[in-house]
Amino acid sequence: MSDVIQVIAEHAFSASPYPLIISLEVHCSLAQQQTLATLLQQGLGEALYVPDAEARALKQLPSPRRY
Repeated sequence: MSDVIQVIAEHAFSASPYPLIISLEVHCSLAQQQTLATLLQQGLGEALYVPDAEARALKQLPSPRRY
């Protein structure tokens, strides 16, 4: 999985100014989900959108034009 995240980090953000949406269907334990979250955070860094409490309360996703 870390190889996939590395390729995404290297190539996915150069073709478009808009965000890349990654949809994960995760069938693993909580510990494995936490490991996956850590891999995503380390691999994507600042490119990973992590909503704060205010953003989680919104009924729709923010516009990518704001960033």
